[in-house]
Amino acid sequence: TALLMKIDMCKLYPEQITPEKIEDIRTIVIKALDGLNKTIQNLRPSLLDDLGLEAAIRRLLDFHLREKDINVFYNIIGDRDKRFSQEIETMLYRIVQEAIINISRHANAKNVFVILKANNNHINVDIEDDGQGFDVNSLFEQTIYVKRDLRGLGLVGIRERAILMGGILEIYSAPECGTRISLKVPIKDEGEDDV
Repeated sequence: TALLMKIDMCKLYPEQITPEKIEDIRTIVIKALDGLNKTIQNLRPSLLDDLGLEAAIRRLLDFHLREKDINVFYNIIGDRDKRFSQEIETMLYRIVQEAIINISRHANAKNVFVILKANNNHINVDIEDDGQGFDVNSLFEQTIYVKRDLRGLGLVGIRERAILMGGILEIYSAPECGTRISLKVPIKDEGEDDV
């Protein structure tokens, strides 16, 4: 918008175009391109491609929780090196990312437990914190029906992603009792064809 306004001003007053104004426009373009590049990179974090889901989740935990001195307990059950489809890895990463960011911003937790368990048929992700918790039903009702603020939109996004993957999502929480998010997602072997 700022760029378009500056260009329109240049069209209206071409005699006032100076090297400084051109540099201002150039700076706006560079910032917009940088923002766009970051957005594109975040659509599928390169860490997922380079190191896999386990490392990407570990990075989220380090960046959002450990740096805030929140104790993190992360456990992988099953084949640590197993890779899944890009779609499943990206969706799982986004779900874990949203849950971790919510904990970081809202939970006031001291400890967070993350368990990733995979077998041939399902991936289970459990994320639990010992934070302040919340009333799950009222938060969803407020987010979906009242829309007074943006609280709960992250959990709505988590639920929508779980549904898109054919997963089962359960959220357990109560005020002063922490929160637990449990996700079970069906997977198929890379060699299986869609029927």
